[in-house]
Amino acid sequence: MTTLSPPTEGPVQYCDDDTAWILYEEHCYKIVSASDEALSFRSSSKGCHADGAELLSIHSSEENAFINSRIYSLSDNELWLGGLATLDGGFHWIDNSSFEYFNWGQGQPDNWHDQESCVAIYTNHDNGYWNDANCASLNGHICKRPNGKTLPPPITPKPPSGHCPDGWTHIGSRCIQLFKGDNTTDWETSRQKCKDLGSGANLISVHSEQDQAAIAAFVGRSGRSAWLGFYNAAGFHWADQSEVDYTHWAAGEPNGNSQTVNEDCAMAYYWNGQWNDAPCDLTNDYICQRSLDSGIATHKPPPACSGEFSAYFNYSGACYKAVTEQKTWQDAESTCANEGSHLASVESIAENSYIFLLGVEAGINSPWIGLNSLQDGSDGNRVFSWSDGWPTLYSNWGPGNPNASLTNHRCARISGNDGLWYTSKCSVERPFLCKYSEQTIPTPDPPSTGKCPDNRWKNLGGGYCYLINNEGKTWSEANLACISEGVKDSPSNLVSIHSETEKNLILQISNDILSPVWIGLTQMATDFGWSDGSALDFVNWDNGEPNSNDERCGTVIAHSGTWNDMVCTNVLPYICKIKKIQIQEPTNPTQHPPKHTTTAGPDEYNATGLSAGGIVGIVFAVLFVFAAVGFLGYHYTTKPKAVPFSNLKNSAEPSSSKEPVDIGSNFGVTDA
Repeated sequence: MTTLSPPTEGPVQYCDDDTAWILYEEHCYKIVSASDEALSFRSSSKGCHADGAELLSIHSSEENAFINSRIYSLSDNELWLGGLATLDGGFHWIDNSSFEYFNWGQGQPDNWHDQESCVAIYTNHDNGYWNDANCASLNGHICKRPNGKTLPPPITPKPPSGHCPDGWTHIGSRCIQLFKGDNTTDWETSRQKCKDLGSGANLISVHSEQDQAAIAAFVGRSGRSAWLGFYNAAGFHWADQSEVDYTHWAAGEPNGNSQTVNEDCAMAYYWNGQWNDAPCDLTNDYICQRSLDSGIATHKPPPACSGEFSAYFNYSGACYKAVTEQKTWQDAESTCANEGSHLASVESIAENSYIFLLGVEAGINSPWIGLNSLQDGSDGNRVFSWSDGWPTLYSNWGPGNPNASLTNHRCARISGNDGLWYTSKCSVERPFLCKYSEQTIPTPDPPSTGKCPDNRWKNLGGGYCYLINNEGKTWSEANLACISEGVKDSPSNLVSIHSETEKNLILQISNDILSPVWIGLTQMATDFGWSDGSALDFVNWDNGEPNSNDERCGTVIAHSGTWNDMVCTNVLPYICKIKKIQIQEPTNPTQHPPKHTTTAGPDEYNATGLSAGGIVGIVFAVLFVFAAVGFLGYHYTTKPKAVPFSNLKNSAEPSSSKEPVDIGSNFGVTDA
């Protein structure tokens, strides 16, 4: 390779119609440095379109030398050109001009890891060499147009046609499927298996709430975490080279690499669908995506539930139906009841994800679910409960909901934009979701029998014991201290409060403390929640609280029992809560079948050797206050309760566009 002298710029000539563009022969060029606007290849192309131009195509060594002279001194490493790989391994210019000239650097193009399909030109290089790069990388770019005129806007491509093969789920313009069972592999093998499914197939990329909902529903039902197409190479990128425009990391993730373990590949946790970076050589299930099949002209209806519920879809043993006809909440519940079902109750993140997608598929927005506060609780508070009698194992309230100031908002709907729940007047007519389940409704509270761990704990009746500690700690330190008090089958956390009765019990042990006391409330993505994962089913904020984005942790005001948000680094007393330890009465020995044990699978991986439960506890204790939980993952509870209505602030729900979805009992899962 010949070493040349650094190029010289020469005098600048500007285009007559716009001095932001420089002139060379018959074309105008606009150079955009990454320091001004760092964009992906596709976004750079759109930026050029907005200026009546297209990403640069180069057709001679002279034109390349001119461009190189103008970018040589830039601090960028490389700038996007308009070259894009073709399916046969070649390249073409996206302005449809002939790709007859090229100036690749040594060893380029190399399509590193089969993930470099876009062309860039190096800066600070004497020869102006080119490189193939990942299309989602953020770079500066160069636009080109004829002098004195602009290019016509590009023709908007038609939406892809066709449908998905059996076993695949239609999400947006793609088909997706979870591969599990004997298919578990490392990340690279998973990616290759996806690519082997056909042109354009790959590990899944995630770009919307719908995509994330499908992932949460997939892995929630399978009970195993799954690989996504997200990998770290000087920043996280999608294997299909699409833009990184949406993420859903778990609290504290990605937490990077250590000296002994590289965590460069992303997987979705089965218990909440959130993402974790992990070593790429772990074996996991994986989720593939592929294009719609234009040869499949019609969508095959998914298998239905049997018998009288043949119009319902099956998910994890329950039957669901989306009804487009709009009714009041009471009439909707009556309609479901006449079919032997109820308005839908929701027990988990996975189920919430499923009914969100069910509504999207049916084309309905904000349908009724079964949560309502039409009856007051035994202590006089208005409470939210499920119409089918199921306890509130999970809540997913939107910002500022429920809101006590909206006294006639006693019924709940699920947003078709983000899967969060919002209150509404029950007399409003809406579409609705019915659910039938043969599951036995669980006992709502732990038994009041049993004992406290030791005499430091207070037995105030009911199924829990409480420990107040006057030693001052920050919120995170206090939560970690409470977690360390846990015993087998009885985890401990900062106290969560779920009723007026429990609030009064807390007052009994905190009434003589002058300062505020830490409880388990902490700011999450959309509002406050409990650090033990239980549902936000009772709120008791003091007047005007919560009142600050910087005050992200909750306290109880000892003399009143009301709550206040405070800065989490304040040093305060705290209260722990633990389920009573049940005493097993001795019995005569009996014969039992042998117990089946399993070894920890890849879902339980962690670099420290902690169990999965230990990881979750530490994350909650140290990082929960900074978590950005986001979509469909607000709280999961182990304490079933009715949901009292109280005084959280209200705000409008976000809006977003929706794409086609189809779901059914197979719901994109295969063992094959």
